[in-house]
Amino acid sequence: ITNSFNCLVYDFFGLKDVEKGDLVILVYNGRRYTYVVSNKKIMAADQVDQIRKSSSSLVLQTCWPFGTDWQRLVVFAEETTKI
Repeated sequence: ITNSFNCLVYDFFGLKDVEKGDLVILVYNGRRYTYVVSNKKIMAADQVDQIRKSSSSLVLQTCWPFGTDWQRLVVFAEETTKI
């Protein structure tokens, strides 16, 4: 595991820097959820079927290039208990 992604610090534009093996840590209702990035893709904005068919525990997406609606940068991650 090389890095961790903090969306409060980087917002979703920081997804461009996330790589396979990085940690994504979310806190919701006082519980901490830890994920390991398994894949990152740039895809057409209308390719939502690939996201729906994904078995990933967590999917994060943002626009690509930033500020447009042409494509999506999508990060797939799996929940882990190992840190």
